[in-house]
Amino acid sequence: MGNRTFLSVTNIDTVVVEYEHVAFETNNFVAPLWFCLVSQEQYGRYREQLLASWSLVQPHLEDEELEELPEWSTFSEALDLHIPWVEASMQMRQSLPVTLARYPALSPYMSEWLDTLYSHVQVHPSPVVHLGLSQYFSFFGDPIPYLANIEEFLGGWWQPDESSFDYLDHITNSYLLGGEHHLYRVRADSLEQSTEPDIKVDTSKAPIAPVKKPISKRLENLYTWLLALLSAALGLGAYLWTSSSWLAVFAFLVPSLCIIVWELRRRPKKAAKGNNEHTLPSSTPRAIAYYNHISPITLQGVQAADLDNNHLVTVPWQHIMLAQVSPSGHIKIKLDAQAESLYPSQLNIVLEHGLEADYVASAIHSISQLWRLDWNGNDYS
Repeated sequence: MGNRTFLSVTNIDTVVVEYEHVAFETNNFVAPLWFCLVSQEQYGRYREQLLASWSLVQPHLEDEELEELPEWSTFSEALDLHIPWVEASMQMRQSLPVTLARYPALSPYMSEWLDTLYSHVQVHPSPVVHLGLSQYFSFFGDPIPYLANIEEFLGGWWQPDESSFDYLDHITNSYLLGGEHHLYRVRADSLEQSTEPDIKVDTSKAPIAPVKKPISKRLENLYTWLLALLSAALGLGAYLWTSSSWLAVFAFLVPSLCIIVWELRRRPKKAAKGNNEHTLPSSTPRAIAYYNHISPITLQGVQAADLDNNHLVTVPWQHIMLAQVSPSGHIKIKLDAQAESLYPSQLNIVLEHGLEADYVASAIHSISQLWRLDWNGNDYS
């Protein structure tokens, strides 16, 4: 089954996070897009709590009943991140403009990912996003390398530069970037049940495995000595039986080679590469490259040229309803009706050489959505 991670959305008063709350999931890796939700303050609290709970676990690492101890249970719970949507939305408003301006080809994937995320967020009065990372920790067994790996993902959203997303500069797809998408379908399922009451719907939950106990150093040393003794016994036995030095050496090396191959196959590939059991290829995969020039995307909004007076105007994100690419290749933005009178009638977004209009329009769409979230009478701005 592998080690799975989950991005789930519940209401603030939900006690238990069930599988039906899952919006995205991955197998044997974590999705880079998830970490656009995490602020530096949020991660600082997470890191501090995780290391504090691990310090209580360390004295019991050799205990065979480790997973039954309350200290281990507390640590396992600390591995999961819980972010109120208000905080997650504020962080995305800071991180998305900067990152998408540097990686415009990331925009179509981000737009698709946000649509799925919004389908879960909009059904809750007070949404909370949960990052279920406990199974991913099993690849490390120690918080220090685990946190270092998480910080690599976070760096791409906090201070993106050319090295931040090196692993994205190749052919990729929406699954490797954001995980397997689960649109919120409870309303549709309820409708089907009301119109066809004889059909039974399977509501079983997928099991979420507990965090695996890390292998202790003593146990690792024991395995090493047992392997050495086995290899020596096989080598000596082959020599005594056949009097052949070559067969003795071969018998000595076989167990070692088998263990090495097994370890290499068992060891997870780098998470950023997205190695998994069921990769879902994108219909139009594209490379994601760093853009180190002037972008019309800013933290405050989009810079557009006033064609009548030949000067730049910054249009705030909350005033933008839609961005479209015209047949001539220019980006036209549709403004909120209440804000149209504030701007010149002829606005055009000027793109430097190397920027593709489709990518920039997709980025504008993704970011402007964050400023227009008003579902079920709730304002998340």
